[in-house]
Amino acid sequence: MSLSRVQEPSGEPESSTQQLKEALSKESDVCSKECVRAVEKCERRSDLALTLARVYHSAYNVFHMRRLNELLGRSSGLPPCGSPVWILGLCHEGSDDGTTLKQEVADSILADFASRLWFTYRKDFEAIGDSKLTADVGWGCMIRSGQMMLGQALLQHYLQRDWRWSSESPASPDYLQLVRSFGDCQVPSCPFSLHNIVLAGAAHGVTPGAWLGPYTLCRSLEALAESESSKDAFPFAVCVVSGEADGERGGAPVLGLEDVADLCRRRAGADAESSYSDLLSEAPEHWSPLLILVPLVLGVDKVNPRYLPSLKAALTFPQSVGIVGGKPGASVYIIGYQEEQVFYLDPHEVQPAVLLQGQEEKPDTSSYHCSTIRRMPIDSLDNSLALGFYCRDHGEFVDLCHRVTTLTEAAGGAPMFTVDLRGKSGASTSAQVETQDFEEEGEDESSNKDEWQLL
Repeated sequence: MSLSRVQEPSGEPESSTQQLKEALSKESDVCSKECVRAVEKCERRSDLALTLARVYHSAYNVFHMRRLNELLGRSSGLPPCGSPVWILGLCHEGSDDGTTLKQEVADSILADFASRLWFTYRKDFEAIGDSKLTADVGWGCMIRSGQMMLGQALLQHYLQRDWRWSSESPASPDYLQLVRSFGDCQVPSCPFSLHNIVLAGAAHGVTPGAWLGPYTLCRSLEALAESESSKDAFPFAVCVVSGEADGERGGAPVLGLEDVADLCRRRAGADAESSYSDLLSEAPEHWSPLLILVPLVLGVDKVNPRYLPSLKAALTFPQSVGIVGGKPGASVYIIGYQEEQVFYLDPHEVQPAVLLQGQEEKPDTSSYHCSTIRRMPIDSLDNSLALGFYCRDHGEFVDLCHRVTTLTEAAGGAPMFTVDLRGKSGASTSAQVETQDFEEEGEDESSNKDEWQLL
């Protein structure tokens, strides 16, 4: 079936809609069944234009989802090998012979995977602003991926990294409150909703119904954290580290420690200037938990192979809250890897909107968790992505800085991003490498221009 048959039906209205129903009924997926229901609902009305508009929208969803399945090249389950599996800074040990994982290790991996918050396409929610859109199918995957990354940072903040979800055990109040805060509604009790992210990102060009990239997502989350309506809901500051030209090109982004200290000071409401000379040896007077977002462009069409070891290494950091990326126009939330395969949560599944009101005797949160482990080759990732790191305190931030510096030194002149004790955040003009002990003096040993400057 082609979309042209939806746009240009022939014959009487009754025969046209009957043809559409018959064609769509041959498809087995959920969206196709939604198309049939849309046709049946509209048949009871005399407005043929409305009927065709609804059917066209539903049919588009069918082909959009099918294209995504082909684009992502989805594979499910763990690869048939016994190598260690890394998930958000936690290593699940491999087998002694390197062939297959022990059952208890596989079960542990599945429990870890299923405990991540899973945000997907939703339908029949409250309209976003004045747009009258009540579903995000076909355009909201990047925002849903960003919600998963934000959700992981909140999980680590409130419930610790080793927390596990179980459908059989009573849910804790902190967990339920966290899930409610992502409800698809524009109200203060849902500060991290799709609605509020879209509205907060308006200054960066975000509009309901339009797809956005990793850089715009990061800036939208930053704007949400600073908005009057939602900033009190954030238990941490949000710091975006990007290069020049709005994150689209320029040198490798630089995490400027002075900027981080200023951000923490502003969040604490302090006005006095701070001293940054000993920032990595002792905590400033004013400090805050941090969510650090790093939007990157690591190649031309897909990630340049030179960056793949660094991407995998970043997922081993204890501060990691994953990667937002995937394929062009199809964002996913990447949380781990095994050898050359990355594991991800996929937002491209349509579910009915759910609002937990807090009055339920036994709230059902199963639609916010996924037990299907999906994977793809790491070398197939799109070049545009965003890294996330959560630092609970000053000590974790210092540890992250050391890890990034070590990774920079091992990158051979092609770092993903760097740390600068003395400067402001921005873009480097060459592959800057700070020493492990963050010495104040010393020459920049690399003068080779990396691929960032070629884009």
